[in-house]
Amino acid sequence: MWLQKLLRALSPSWVDIPAKSSKEAADIAAHNIVCSYARGNVNLQRGRYLTSEQLEIRKQKLAHHAF
Repeated sequence: MWLQKLLRALSPSWVDIPAKSSKEAADIAAHNIVCSYARGNVNLQRGRYLTSEQLEIRKQKLAHHAF
């Protein structure tokens, strides 16, 4: 493992590695935190949950929907 890191650091990169945006990094960190604290709830451990922001967006979409 450390040998791979060393070789990557010493060799030039031919492929551009895209930097993660702060939103994507924050989403991944939040997912990892929820997974680590969710005890016994499989849906939370697998990331099947809505954040408050996602819930508000869904409410707005449903409010404008014509049934």
